[in-house]
Amino acid sequence: MKEMESGRGRYVALAIVMMGVFMSVLDAVALNIALPAITSHFEVAVADTQWVVTGYLLVQTCFLIICGKIAERIGQAKLFTVGLVVFSLSSLLCALSSDLSQLITFRVLQGLGASMMFSVSTAIVFRLFTIKDRGKALGFLGSTVAVGGMLGPVIGGVLVGTFGWQSIFIVNVPVGLFAALAAVKFLYL
Repeated sequence: MKEMESGRGRYVALAIVMMGVFMSVLDAVALNIALPAITSHFEVAVADTQWVVTGYLLVQTCFLIICGKIAERIGQAKLFTVGLVVFSLSSLLCALSSDLSQLITFRVLQGLGASMMFSVSTAIVFRLFTIKDRGKALGFLGSTVAVGGMLGPVIGGVLVGTFGWQSIFIVNVPVGLFAALAAVKFLYL
């Protein structure tokens, strides 16, 4: 990880990590609001559409330990950045899905990207901050998860109601790619 000469650099890196975590939590929760619209759009059963949420959460959870082990070999910053890119590109593919099977497949890929970010986010923050500031930084990261969970239904409802279910995914693309570019600058050696 890049040595941070100033506290400001550490907080910029923290903001990048928080952006990735916030997007993945928000997406997991906001999509529940979009399920009726997705069901109607693809003209499928609600039980089938539920796999859009379940597939994401299942892969995100199952790959946490594996991604953590991969990070030991390639580095936390690299895995986090790859996770941001995978999450962002799979978000675009989700928005462009032409049927439910494609959407579920791309959501599974998105869950893998989220797992890459989640598996190393706490470790990155832990390494960036001294013992004096570590608790505060980890508190910010934890709060990001809570705020993403609370705002997910609100933001999801506004996006779906105004722009359609695809907008939940499209909004991730510029934010995620910006965060990936920023991660290259602020998280790497």
